Amino acid sequence: MNKLTGKSILKLIIFNLILAIADIFLFSQGYFDINPTSISSARRIFFFVLVVFELIFFVVINYLIIAGPKPSMKLVNQNELKDGKDYIKKLRELSAKKIFAKDIEILIGQIERIEPKRNALITILGENFSTDSMTFLKFRGTIDDVVGLFYDHTKKAMNRIVIFDVNEYEQLRKNQISLSKEVKENKIKVFAQHIGYVKETIQQNEEIITELDSLALELAKLDEINEQALENSRIMAEIEELIKNTKYYA
Repeated sequence: MNKLTGKSILKLIIFNLILAIADIFLFSQGYFDINPTSISSARRIFFFVLVVFELIFFVVINYLIIAGPKPSMKLVNQNELKDGKDYIKKLRELSAKKIFAKDIEILIGQIERIEPKRNALITILGENFSTDSMTFLKFRGTIDDVVGLFYDHTKKAMNRIVIFDVNEYEQLRKNQISLSKEVKENKIKVFAQHIGYVKETIQQNEEIITELDSLALELAKLDEINEQALENSRIMAEIEELIKNTKYYA
């Protein structure tokens, strides 16, 4: 339910004031004098019908004003999402689109996994290198780039879910929209591309998580290898290639 605004409060006051004034005219003896003790049976019946109708009207209108208009789903602005919790909250809001329910749960699970991995990697780096050393800054930058790429993918997938018109998709599948065969097939292809994009994003994210796991393994071997060897290791080359290949994935 939306938070009451000044405009909503004003609407509540005006509506209930009008209703109260109407009751004065309807039920006062000096005006229409509609009451349950009236001599006329028709007026008594009308009284009870009017009371029931007014109660329903009162509850419904007040609820609609308090609830406010249903917020429209907007595209995700990455600047408004500060951390993993913000992404998870936004994904939960999208879960009403049942066709993506499983994908959304997977994306949430990936976020819940990547955050501890990032924190662990930074902790390991801090234990082995001075935080102002070139090595620390380089690896910290690489970790931030990879995690940033992960969230960029996730944001783009979320926007695909936002613009996906579930109602139209279901109507097309059930042949409830009268369209030519060609137009219908083209529309279904577009919807399929959105669905495929979300699933591809999940795979891309999983690759990123796997690379972070591999980097953690390499960092755990710091006692066995020197810094130069670590910088030139296979995992660093793979991570840089991953960033290069998927940075502009759209």
